[in-house]
This record gives sequence, C-alpha cells and structure tokens, in this order.
Amino acid sequence: MSGKIEIFNNFFSEELFKKLVKQNNNNWEARDFFHLYKDCIEDLYTKESLNEIIHFTGKNFILKRAYSLGSCPITSNLIRHCDTHENSSHTALLYSNPHWNSEWGSGTFFGSDNQHFVQAAPNKLVLFETKDNWHHASPSNMNVQMWRFVIVWKLHYANI
Repeated sequence: MSGKIEIFNNFFSEELFKKLVKQNNNNWEARDFFHLYKDCIEDLYTKESLNEIIHFTGKNFILKRAYSLGSCPITSNLIRHCDTHENSSHTALLYSNPHWNSEWGSGTFFGSDNQHFVQAAPNKLVLFETKDNWHHASPSNMNVQMWRFVIVWKLHYANI
C-alpha cells in the first residue's frame, strides 16, 4: 500500500449527515442489476460538504467531481483499482447509510494484497491519497436487507 489513508468517525455534524442521507435518496440511475449511481452536483455536496472536508482536514482541496454509489447486498466492486485516472490527488469516501451493523460486513479493502480493511459505518469518512493506492469495496453478508451507499468526492490540491 503506497498512499496514506485517514479515517474519521462521525465526520459530519449530525445535522449535515442527515441532510446528505436525505438528499442521497433521490435521482439514482441503475448501472446494472446490482449497482446504482448518481452525480452529486448540488451545493450540499459541492460546497457545504466540501467546505467541511477542507476545514476539518486542513487541506486546500478543489473538487474534481462528486458522486454516489449504491451496492445491493452480497455484491461489491470486487475490481481492485486506483483512482489516479480521475486526475485527482485524493478521494474522500463517506459511508452514507444512516444505520449499519458491523456484523453485516462490507467496507473497503486497501493495498495490492488487501493489507488494510476499513469497516463501513454511518458517517465514517475515509480520505486517501490516490496515487498507487489500490482498493476495492467488499461485499456485505447474506443477513443484510439493505443497499450499502457511499458518497465520493474526487479531490485535488488547489495549488497544483
């Protein structure tokens, strides 16, 4: 694993997290039978949430794009990948389910050999450097009766 990974529990205020969850319930498109996608172009994502990420991390980011992904139970993006093709220096990944039991599994593996695992949890933000930082989602287990949702911000340093 090459890139740095930072994990923040309960990242957004309760009020802002609730707004993100509510806004995230609309305008999905089916990518296939198991995955949903939506562009997050509203100010809530592109300004308000981004400003919180900048303020809290102290990093001078600009937004390349923001989007949401949904995965149905027992599926995931099992394709290990790096986000550098996005022309970004960092990815911020927010687990956006309002309720998630750790026994349900799911999260994100990092490293070429899955050396590091981050468990999904409500309002947990994972900020990671994209260069050579291989990662992929892990599936939830058979007991889950809901989709797993993440909100993703592709970021780049403003001074680069």
